[in-house]
Amino acid sequence: MEEKEYNMSDAIAGKYAVLEKATETPPTPPVTWTVVEEVFSIGDLTQRFSVYDVTSHGPSSYREILPGLYDLIEVTLEMNYLWEQYEDFKGYADSRVPAWWRLKYQDDSTHTFQAYVTECSPKTPLDDRITYSVILTIDGSITFAAP
Repeated sequence: MEEKEYNMSDAIAGKYAVLEKATETPPTPPVTWTVVEEVFSIGDLTQRFSVYDVTSHGPSSYREILPGLYDLIEVTLEMNYLWEQYEDFKGYADSRVPAWWRLKYQDDSTHTFQAYVTECSPKTPLDDRITYSVILTIDGSITFAAP
């Protein structure tokens, strides 16, 4: 029996991912980034588009589809409550102005996008920490940059 060489995984832990916000506002390109503190959960960046069934009579036994527009992507953030930061997020939601956001990973790869803060909800349980969730609704495409 031939022995196979074992290779360590190149996977990275989500623990070291950070959310950053640019000080510049769209349409000005982002240059200066500030880390958003106390984020403990960052939701999925699932990109999907609408699909239309365009199957017609014919010899094929398979459905035919036509890709449509990309759906809006919502990213849910969960974070520990810091009143100054909560006020900043609430201000973005109230102003209805988009901002530049970036997810930065341990290997320095990034996802950069423009998004609106469309929800900002504090949670105050009786016997636990105060937290809040924020929903960022992405406006446009997500740019991935490798390290």
